[in-house]
Amino acid sequence: MNYILRKKLKFYTKESLRIVGMIVVAFGFISGMLMLKYKPVYAVTIDNTQVGYVVSKDEIEKNIEENILSYNSKNVDTVELKKAPTYELKFVDRQEKTNEQDVLIATQKQMEITYKYYQIALNNNVIETVDAYEDAQNIIDEIKQDEKNKDVDLKIIEQTTKNAEEVKTNSVEVAKTTISKAVNNENKTQDSVIGEVQGIKIAVKPISG
Repeated sequence: MNYILRKKLKFYTKESLRIVGMIVVAFGFISGMLMLKYKPVYAVTIDNTQVGYVVSKDEIEKNIEENILSYNSKNVDTVELKKAPTYELKFVDRQEKTNEQDVLIATQKQMEITYKYYQIALNNNVIETVDAYEDAQNIIDEIKQDEKNKDVDLKIIEQTTKNAEEVKTNSVEVAKTTISKAVNNENKTQDSVIGEVQGIKIAVKPISG
């Protein structure tokens, strides 16, 4: 009885291996035929619109990261994509051309850039705008080095915008000159007034006549 079972098991094992072998050979043959006519590519879709084919998903994502998401320019704070590309593996005719450059251009159109700049205010009134926080702080520190300016109310206001046209900054030299003039004018105004009684400003200099 055991002998018969072992013989049947051996027979079915051989048959199974033979069938599996035939399937593998058939699959290899079909795959070879397909590869002769078709090639694997990634179809790239952005905002439900197919924008092209690329050979390597990893390569195009690396390109997007280095040349789009890492875009660096004056006042640029962050770069994001309004709609990110999606990828689907497909087999297409070998004559079909890939268009990585078109994919990058379509992705670039999805860029959403946030800009950052810094306003310098005197008594809560914005006087100047510069590119960097360090520039604004250096201007304030330098102005306050003068003893008569140590108590002036100068502050930095951080601003962000997605509209590049709103970013209108000046150089450090121009900003410093403008703020220095505003501070001097403020000091002159303060020097000409010693007090205020019931809304009436009293001048330091005696009123003649």
